[in-house]
Amino acid sequence: MLPAPRRQAKTMLEEFSLRFALWWRSRGSGVTAHLARRSYERPPYSPAIGSIRVGAVQMRPRPIRRAWEFADHAYEMARAAVREGAEVVVFPDHVSLPLLTLVPGLGDAVTANASLEEALAALGEAEEPEEGGEGISVADVVAVATPALARVYRTTFATLARRFRVHIAAGSTMLAERDGRVLARCHLFGPSGRLLEAQAKTHLTPLERRWGLGSGDELRVVDTAVGRVALTGTMDSAFFEPFRLLDEAGAEVVLQASAEVGEPEPWRAMGGLWARVQEACLYGVQGALVGEALGLRFGGMAAVYAPLALTPEGDGVLAAARSADADEVVVADLDIGALRQLRRSRGVRRNRRLIGRYLPELYTRPWPWPEEQGRGTPGAGAG
Repeated sequence: MLPAPRRQAKTMLEEFSLRFALWWRSRGSGVTAHLARRSYERPPYSPAIGSIRVGAVQMRPRPIRRAWEFADHAYEMARAAVREGAEVVVFPDHVSLPLLTLVPGLGDAVTANASLEEALAALGEAEEPEEGGEGISVADVVAVATPALARVYRTTFATLARRFRVHIAAGSTMLAERDGRVLARCHLFGPSGRLLEAQAKTHLTPLERRWGLGSGDELRVVDTAVGRVALTGTMDSAFFEPFRLLDEAGAEVVLQASAEVGEPEPWRAMGGLWARVQEACLYGVQGALVGEALGLRFGGMAAVYAPLALTPEGDGVLAAARSADADEVVVADLDIGALRQLRRSRGVRRNRRLIGRYLPELYTRPWPWPEEQGRGTPGAGAG
């Protein structure tokens, strides 16, 4: 084994070489130039007053060799939604997973029918591990690749939002933070291409914990031209607390990025976003990752949910994907005016004395009770 100073120098040199290779493969000019050659027509669409049309993207990750291939797939899905009149387009959780195959050595290993974790284990065995080392994790790779991942991801979705003149909830991507943690953040871009919000997922799947990701501890609501919007990830809708807090903060539409690992199961939707929509009395738009990627099987479905009273069939579903294994976009119109009226007419009132006894911290939050002082404070956080 090499002496410690030489191992450190070797590691620094390898990391520099890796970062340079990633920079070259992910340079933003290539993505921008490729997207500039695409057409961005918008069909005429006149929504009813007080309504917005949303598009939920269901997509199969594609193996890529160049950054522009990722951008091209995102463009195709956004265009399909815009052609249906969507003003808001919602992409899946971990939409940027294919970008990890730009890492030298990792892409070839994954292409050879190895899972992401198997490929990382092989890369770790090729190194000279330090005594007591634990091998390479997904978070380790993301920490080195963050500049490249962020460049391609943000350039792609900011360009699409600006050129199509729509809001794009760009799913999530894993990025390293300044404090060293690696978080999966859901991003929202406005029609100008400006980043409006980057919400860290507050709850993690078992797979994400195994990958070494950290979780966020704050929820935000963003005032936009299409209503009061919040962003959530896959596991955030498995618990009622995040949606309870978003309801208190005045969220009207939750844009959920989903990537359910495993075979499609109807009970997942009923126990996830659908249930939270009914509890919190708001709209839910879910983009979903499906099919196989990096040795993983994803089985969610894109859908648009609403309170029972605001759906034609009274089932809480405005639109849902036809298949659980193909690229697809589902669209639906959200009547924000009707939602606000339904919320005003709700006769149910919470027992504040009961809640205050067991959850006193709820009374220290920075927004007022909605039945007393409106629907919350813009941009309020809930930690």
